[in-house]
Amino acid sequence: MPTDLFLETTGLIDLYFRSAVARQPILGYLDTKPALHSSRYAQFELARGFFTHLLTLHNKATDLDSMSDLMIYVKNRHIGGQYAGPSMLGAYHDFILHLEAQGASMTEAQRLLHFRAWLALLIRRGWQRLLKEVTLSNPIGCREDIPEPTAKALPYAGRPREHLQQPLPTKACGAVGNCGLMATLSTTSDPFQTLHLSLCTQTTPDTETTRRAAALGRLLSHDPATAFAGKDCHACGDAILVFEAHQDHTFVTKNAKHQVPLCQSLGKPVHTYKEAKSTSLP
Repeated sequence: MPTDLFLETTGLIDLYFRSAVARQPILGYLDTKPALHSSRYAQFELARGFFTHLLTLHNKATDLDSMSDLMIYVKNRHIGGQYAGPSMLGAYHDFILHLEAQGASMTEAQRLLHFRAWLALLIRRGWQRLLKEVTLSNPIGCREDIPEPTAKALPYAGRPREHLQQPLPTKACGAVGNCGLMATLSTTSDPFQTLHLSLCTQTTPDTETTRRAAALGRLLSHDPATAFAGKDCHACGDAILVFEAHQDHTFVTKNAKHQVPLCQSLGKPVHTYKEAKSTSLP
């Protein structure tokens, strides 16, 4: 059993922002209390994706007076991109598991009030635990100024209302001097060339792999003195995370399809786990 683990973005999500059921597959691998590692890039990827969806869900829950209206909002998969709906439904599913564990029976109005409080606590406590328990490295020089979520009181007729916010510097991605990615690609290009070759030579690449290979190719050939497309960096997330993991750390992921081949190309140990299954319905 390894003493040091590198958690990529989905590992951080499952460990700090999911239910006990969802955490079980990764917790089973942590019985020996290994040292946990990740990167600033993984934290930023979590913040601009999954965490943004949680904040949006919390804020919408404070704006509505009906749980049924909130579910109509959540089930619209076009809100905030393809992962927004599933992320929000996953959070609600975890909340249902929480109620079942408590043996609670509530009216719809009570359930909405409890959901707001539960989600606010999950957001704040999960973020704080991540920062406390995981050592975050920064091999590619990603942004260090990722703020903690803060509350903003808003006026609302009839009851107090509070939104959670986390302003992120996403619009600066790709700007010259904004991060160390281009410098890293210039001075440490060999591992990225190997990763690019692995992406380009997969026998049955899916759309995501094809997009990642094209984006990494553009970054490798880009003039570091000029701005690059921030979305190319975002598209290369899996490859960047594999690069960032220390050679002596075991890379932990449930995204075996995309990340196992990349880990193998750099000779890095990898452990995969699967999504937990539950009979409860959201």
